[in-house]
Amino acid sequence: EACGTSDNHSKMNGTPNVATRSGGIKEHGTEFDPVTGKGDTLYIDPYTPEKMFSQLSLACDWYYQYQANGSGPWATLRMNNFQGGFALDVSVMIAKYNELIFQPLMLESRLSGSGLHLVEAAA
Repeated sequence: EACGTSDNHSKMNGTPNVATRSGGIKEHGTEFDPVTGKGDTLYIDPYTPEKMFSQLSLACDWYYQYQANGSGPWATLRMNNFQGGFALDVSVMIAKYNELIFQPLMLESRLSGSGLHLVEAAA
C-alpha cells in the first residue's frame, strides 16, 4: 500500500513492517539491525522477489525463534515499532503539515497578493 495508512496502524500496534522504500514508511521507518537492536522496518531493497523472500524469511525465523524459546530479535523489533508508533500521533502530523505546506502557502499568498485567506465555516 504505497500511500495508505497500513504501515502506521502496524507500527502503532507493534507489528513490524516489511516494506519497500516508498509512501509514508520511508518518512518514519528505519532499517532494523538485529545486532544493535536499532530500527523498526525490514526494507525490500532492492525491490526484487529474492529480497522480499529474504526479508520475510528473516521475520518468520525471528518470530518462530521467539515462540520456541523467547530469544532472538523479534521482541526488540516489535517494541521498536510500538514505541515508534507514538511519533505518528496526528498532532505531530498536523504540525509538520502546517510547517511544510500551510505556512509556505500563506506566505506565498501574501507576497503574491493572490488573496488566499482562511474562511471560517458558517455556523
